[in-house]
Amino acid sequence: MPLSEERTKLSNGDPLASRPLEQEPLMKVEHLCKYFPISKKEILKAVDDVTFTVSPRETVGVVGESGCGKSTMGRCIVRLYHPTSGKIYYKGKDITQIKTQEERQEYCKSVQMIFQNPYSSLNPRMTVVDVVGEGIRLYHKDYSSAQVNDKVVELLEKVGLGPEHMSRFMHEFSGGQRQRIGIARALSVSPKFIICDEPISSLDVSIQAQVINMLKNLQEEMGLTYLFIAHDLSVVKYISDRILVMYLGSIMEQADVEDLYNHPLHPYTQALLSSIPVADPIKARQEGQIIRGEVPSPINPKPFCRFAGRCPYCESRCKEGIPELREVEPGHWVACYHVE
Repeated sequence: MPLSEERTKLSNGDPLASRPLEQEPLMKVEHLCKYFPISKKEILKAVDDVTFTVSPRETVGVVGESGCGKSTMGRCIVRLYHPTSGKIYYKGKDITQIKTQEERQEYCKSVQMIFQNPYSSLNPRMTVVDVVGEGIRLYHKDYSSAQVNDKVVELLEKVGLGPEHMSRFMHEFSGGQRQRIGIARALSVSPKFIICDEPISSLDVSIQAQVINMLKNLQEEMGLTYLFIAHDLSVVKYISDRILVMYLGSIMEQADVEDLYNHPLHPYTQALLSSIPVADPIKARQEGQIIRGEVPSPINPKPFCRFAGRCPYCESRCKEGIPELREVEPGHWVACYHVE
């Protein structure tokens, strides 16, 4: 369900995404950075000063070219990577400061991830009941084998599979079926927040639609909140309430889905949207905007606008500093001098 258009900024003045006045964010990311040292003098800045929020039951889409830091950001949130700096708040608690095993387990129970490649993310030596039931056994130690099996059957039926699949191994399934098993595994611990890391990119187009509709139905049925990472801009538009556009580790623009698609402000967002295939090739040639030049290296990036080298509107001040992500319209944030 689309969220209310009534939005507000946080009192601390940080460029956090707008959210409904009546709801506190379920997840809040503040100035998140993840750097990977390459050598003594070289640092790969995969995620650089990213700030946003996600409200309960909301789907926030994340788009951008390969290598822009989308998946790294998701892995930091789910604690597969430890952030270099910044804060990640879940229900108001900074999870980067979690120390005890009990706190880690409680967070992992609430926040799960659906991985991009079901061929590498599912253990080929385990049967379906072992893969899906692993989390159930971990968090419900008092469950008998029969109770675990009943829960696994229930989860498999939610994702369109059945009890006859329980004893099979991964090589017996197609890519779409494997991804359904991966979704069932993520749901096995009853999470509230799920990071979908390009969950349909390795699937056939016909299967993609089935998985996306299933995710929407599960969200409505179970009250889930999604951070949906994807390349396909049409899919992101269909499933998301709000969209973040990333480029080279930073957020270039964020807005409600209809506002972003109908009125993109950042030159990079405009070029991305113009790349969506249309049925009329003549119209596509007339309206298409080509991003020229190569993507700069994320290793030791220059201290100015990340998109400056490829932007058709680049001017001198674009290479004098990094533009701040600021709210130029209600609920619409852009990191660009040109919008002025």
